[in-house]
Amino acid sequence: MCYLFVFGSARCVGFPSNFPEFSNLKHLELKFVAVADESILFFSSIIGASPGLIKLTLKYDIDWATRHQTLSNPEQARRYSHKCLNVIEFVGWAGIKTDVQLANYLLETAISLEKIIVDRRIPRYTRTSWNEELCPMPGNREAALLSAKELQRKLPPRAQLIIV
Repeated sequence: MCYLFVFGSARCVGFPSNFPEFSNLKHLELKFVAVADESILFFSSIIGASPGLIKLTLKYDIDWATRHQTLSNPEQARRYSHKCLNVIEFVGWAGIKTDVQLANYLLETAISLEKIIVDRRIPRYTRTSWNEELCPMPGNREAALLSAKELQRKLPPRAQLIIV
């Protein structure tokens, strides 16, 4: 398993598009803070550089205070075909454009997807039961649930959606 910690917004990270290949990487866990209305598709470079990736875990918190004008265009992400990626896990799902844009990209490119896990809890609280006071999340919990359920329509027939 490989961990990558990202600090700052996508505008500051700037992953190169020619990321070196991680041919033996099977599980990648990315931990980061996403700006509420900013694309996180820049992760496509590191995900695409991992052709043997079986599981992708995204653990993130949403920065609701910092706002930029618009999400970057989804066409800016390079399209990779992920032949081995079976499991995608979102921890910190808020159901906003930032989440949905990356989920749609992964659903289009992970051709052997078997399971997508959408956990609406803030990552630091994932080992606890859901508690509104313990897991404060700006926005609407029901909206996060509805956007997660929308993914079901886009899943391949054999894939399973699990919502926490």
